[in-house]
Amino acid sequence: MQDTAKAMSKSGKPAAVLGVVLGAALLTLGLANPAMRGEDAPALTFDTVFHGKWAEAFSAVFDKKLLIRDPSTHAWTAATYGLFHEGRDGVLAGTDSWLFTKEEFEAPRLSTGIADTVAEANSARQALDARGVRLVIAIVPAKARIYGEHLGGYRWPAEQSGFYDALLSELRGAGFTVVDLRPSLLAVKAEAPAYFRTDTHWTPAGAQAAAQTIAAEVEAAGGIKAQRQGEEMRVTYGPAQVLNGDLMTFLPLGTTFAAMAPPADSLSLPAFAYVETGSGGGDGAGDLLGDSATPVILVGTSYSADERWGFAKFLEKDLGADLVNVADKGAGPFVPMDKLLTGGTLAEAAPELVIWEIPERYVWMRPSEAEGGIKQ
Repeated sequence: MQDTAKAMSKSGKPAAVLGVVLGAALLTLGLANPAMRGEDAPALTFDTVFHGKWAEAFSAVFDKKLLIRDPSTHAWTAATYGLFHEGRDGVLAGTDSWLFTKEEFEAPRLSTGIADTVAEANSARQALDARGVRLVIAIVPAKARIYGEHLGGYRWPAEQSGFYDALLSELRGAGFTVVDLRPSLLAVKAEAPAYFRTDTHWTPAGAQAAAQTIAAEVEAAGGIKAQRQGEEMRVTYGPAQVLNGDLMTFLPLGTTFAAMAPPADSLSLPAFAYVETGSGGGDGAGDLLGDSATPVILVGTSYSADERWGFAKFLEKDLGADLVNVADKGAGPFVPMDKLLTGGTLAEAAPELVIWEIPERYVWMRPSEAEGGIKQ
C-alpha cells in the first residue's frame, strides 16, 4: 500500500507544546469518563505525546469506548482540527477550507489498476461491439490533481503524478476513445469552482465543462445520428442553497463547535427543459428510432448519477440527443457497467453510443473500496 500524503515538516517545539496541552486536556477528559479508565486506555508518556503516538492510540480507543460518544467526538474533532488542522481518518484538510478524500492519496492497486481497467474495458467493448454500440470513456481527474494548490501541508504522492497520463496512454493504445477532462476542468476553475471545497464531487460548472468536452470528442468521432430536431434544451439555475459536503462527515463538530467548520459550499441547482426552436420537423429521435430507442447511455458513478450536478443533462444538451442515465451512487464505475451488460437496458434502448465515466481514483483503489468506500 502506498503511504498517505506526507505532511510537510513542522517545528518540533510548537508541536510538542500543543501535544502536551492536548494530552493534558484529553487526559482530564479520559479520567473523568469511566469508559476510558482501565487497560484499554493508552499509556501516557512524554515520548508518546511528543511523537503523536498517544493521540493516535487515544483516538482509536476514544471511538469505541466513550460513553458520551457524540459530544466527546465533537470535542476531540474540535481539538485536533483546531490545534493540528486535521480531521478524522478519511479526510485531509488543506488550505482555504478545502477538504480532500484520503482515497486520492492511497493507492493499493497503483501497479495493477491500469491493466485491470483495460481488461474491464476490453470486456465491455466486446459486448458492445456485438450490438454495434460505440464506447467512449471519460476519466474524471482526482480533485487533488485539479486543486493541488490547496493541499497545504500535504503533497501529491510522486508515484501518482503520472497516473492519469499512463491510464490514458494504455487505454488509447488498446484502441479506446478516451476523453481527457483535465484541460477543461483546469480552465473553468478560473471562472467558477470546478469541484466543491467540502465535497468529493464536481460542481455544476465542472460538470458542464466536462460534458462539453465529451460532446466535442463524440462529434469529432462522427457524432450522433439520431439527434433531436426542432427543439433544444435550455438550462436555468435556482437560488443558491447550502450544500452539506460529503467530506464534512469526517469533520464531526456538532453544533457546539460548528463555528470552527469550513464555510459551507453553496449550490445553485441546474434545471433543464426542452423548448421548440421552430426548425426541423417532428419529434426528433422518436421519429427516427421509435418510442423505445435512445441513442446514448451514460454509465458511471455519482458524478453522473447525482442530479444535483446536472452532468447527465448537460451531456444530453451538448450531444443534442436523448440519453438514458444508468449510473449508480456508491457502486464505483465497474459494477454499473456490469449491470448494463447483463441487464435488459441495452436491448430496450438500442443505443448508438455508451459513455462510461470513470473517476481515476477508482482505478487505484481496492475493488471493495471502489464498490463501497467513501460515500460518493
